[in-house]
Amino acid sequence: MIMQRTGPSAWTNVEKGAFGLLAVLVLCYVVLRAQHVPLLHDEIRTLREYVNNGNLWPPHAAWDAGNHVLVSLVAAATHRLFGDADLSLRMFSVVMLVVYVAAVHGAASWVKDVRVRVALWSALLCTPFLIEFFSLCRGYGPGISFQMMALVWVVRSFSKGSWQAPLLAMLLGAFASYACLTLLPVTCGIFAFTLLSVLLRPKTSVRAHWVSLVGIGILGVLLLWPSIAYAQALSERGLLYAGGHTGLVKDTSASLAYWVLGLGGDRWPIFFAVLALLLIVGGLWPLLRHRPQAWSDPRVVLAGIFGMEILGRWLLGSTLDMAYPTDRTALHFVPYMIILAALVIDRIAELQLSKTGSSWSAWAAAVLLLLPLRTIAEANTVRTTFWVRELIPEEVLDAAKTAESRVEAPLSIGGPYHLSECWDRAREKRKEPVLHFEMDGYSHAPCDLLVMDTLLNARPAGYHLLASGAGNDIVLFERDLPLRKVLMRDTSFAVRMTSDEFVGLWEPVLDSLLLNTSLLIATEVVLRSDERTIPLALVFDTERSKGEKTHYGGTDMHHLRNDWAPDTLQVVKRMAPLGADVDRMKMFFYNARHRNYAAPYVRVRVYGVTDDVRP
Repeated sequence: MIMQRTGPSAWTNVEKGAFGLLAVLVLCYVVLRAQHVPLLHDEIRTLREYVNNGNLWPPHAAWDAGNHVLVSLVAAATHRLFGDADLSLRMFSVVMLVVYVAAVHGAASWVKDVRVRVALWSALLCTPFLIEFFSLCRGYGPGISFQMMALVWVVRSFSKGSWQAPLLAMLLGAFASYACLTLLPVTCGIFAFTLLSVLLRPKTSVRAHWVSLVGIGILGVLLLWPSIAYAQALSERGLLYAGGHTGLVKDTSASLAYWVLGLGGDRWPIFFAVLALLLIVGGLWPLLRHRPQAWSDPRVVLAGIFGMEILGRWLLGSTLDMAYPTDRTALHFVPYMIILAALVIDRIAELQLSKTGSSWSAWAAAVLLLLPLRTIAEANTVRTTFWVRELIPEEVLDAAKTAESRVEAPLSIGGPYHLSECWDRAREKRKEPVLHFEMDGYSHAPCDLLVMDTLLNARPAGYHLLASGAGNDIVLFERDLPLRKVLMRDTSFAVRMTSDEFVGLWEPVLDSLLLNTSLLIATEVVLRSDERTIPLALVFDTERSKGEKTHYGGTDMHHLRNDWAPDTLQVVKRMAPLGADVDRMKMFFYNARHRNYAAPYVRVRVYGVTDDVRP
């Protein structure tokens, strides 16, 4: 028979007030960050690829582990209701902070000593790195909120006789994996312990007992199946690549030591790995001593699920070469360690008090306060920790706008893929015309301007620094010798409303001048659709005889703007000389999903470029 653990000491009114005040301050901080931190590449991709299209689940949506399906689904609803503000896209994560706070309160109530309890809820509410994800349209914050609340209900399932606790535990665990697929192994552990809690309940009727157990098991399979199927499909396509392949210590432990605590070097990962194992052993100690009431102890439940998670990750990594979780995909380990550390310290203090009349060992929990202290020291409302290299400085944007205003011919601007979405979104927020990246700019024909990360790339020959900003290494370079552009072709036309998959736009007669000259092709387009945007690509294609392609590349027009209505979109394409063996060049719209659209205005200008000296 399960025995309920002796309840903790009651929270005083002062502690309740302090907890509530800190929770409100954290919520305000998260809201400010959600309003002011620019959208990240992954968030903008979620907006363009899933939210705007309403296609959230493959095969209609792109297969991508970055599609945190539950988050995308809710973001689509809040974005439709509240508009294009960044906060509307991130609202689900912000609201899920309230669930996280409730779960923290539930977990802190397992602790008896007030000193340990205050340290615990302070550390959980202000965990560095973790707190940032409640301001982002990503699944890590919501997923951990669901995980934490599920753990609270698993513990209650062992100590309460109602069916509410196991049902809520399994439902919340399932939602954790829907919000963030990396939490699927955690969900499996939560389900296993929930089933165990039902199995260990007193049997008033053997038949009813087994019927309820089988029923809970079937429910668990049904709730897990979508996440398992999605994970399997992504794995078959080689899309579960995030993480490391060295091991739990060198990948997971080292990553968390760095991102959560800012600790590098080889010793800290080993220290925290050993600490995790000691906490698991300490948590399971009541079970190891064969205490009959051990299963209702939160230490046993948390240590058991945490141990299953670590063992499962090790088996998947060592046998199937699955990536070990790192940085954000390993964040869910942190609450386990914080809570287990507090529970173990609390139990030691309790034993010390019963034997010596003193509980000074409870002060060891003060080490947990290093977490909120680091959060306070690094608090800001302008950037993220992990994706700081996706923040494009205002000085760079201002300089590009000034350079654009100085010339009549369109500028070509090169930049890396991981900054392209952030660049387009920043220009959109500033209500500036599209000046889209030519992402071939690094390896093909040189551009007028280059946006570069100087930590990853050295300054290219033939360019000088035009602008940089404080806080990161994203800078703007300009060519020392400006590109000279001579207009060679200028044509305009329109596309009536259509849903055709391919619509040809322009196919010039190729003469020696076009074939042997470096080109800049500037396309201005006005697009209209029944929706704000649709998936539509503007494709450039060049071929040799017999259909052999020499170039094939496109620009996703729905990635340039969140709403086509207000703007004329411009795509600039730089092309090195085609060569005499190219006998066909064409430009067309590719409408893969056969959605209705029209292009009432299309203008194509072709410039010959001289002074095209390669760096």
